[in-house]
Amino acid sequence: MKIQTSISLTAKLLTQEIRSGSPVLIRVILKNISDSAIVVNKRMAVGYKNSLSRELYADLRMENDDQITPYYESDINRDFSPESDYVVLKPDEILSETIDIMQFYVLKGPGKYLLTLYYQADEELASVPENLIKGEFSSNTVSFEVLDDIKEVEK
Repeated sequence: MKIQTSISLTAKLLTQEIRSGSPVLIRVILKNISDSAIVVNKRMAVGYKNSLSRELYADLRMENDDQITPYYESDINRDFSPESDYVVLKPDEILSETIDIMQFYVLKGPGKYLLTLYYQADEELASVPENLIKGEFSSNTVSFEVLDDIKEVEK
């Protein structure tokens, strides 16, 4: 009998009022929802879908647009994870990290956005533990609005 292992990825918006150019803080929660222990990468570094060394990347869209929001890729020059970044998550255990998505993705400007995060730690060029959980896992979709950075002057 094969044991089915699985994780859930949850994204929670922490920033209440978002203005153009300001941080958009997201709490990322990775949870073992299986009946057995699994190995994951605790680093949870943000990158892009085509990045070589990342565990998280985002799908960011304007609310009424099917196209992924264009972004400028930062030159991320980081090493692959060392062995110490891989940890065992027991059933119902979680790992969490707070990220500022604006450090990696530049938005078009004011408007309503939808964000989905993806976790994948089994990069083919990296040296990873044999028992590392394999595959790509998506989060819930978070909706947020970016306001114009111009503030009204009180009269």
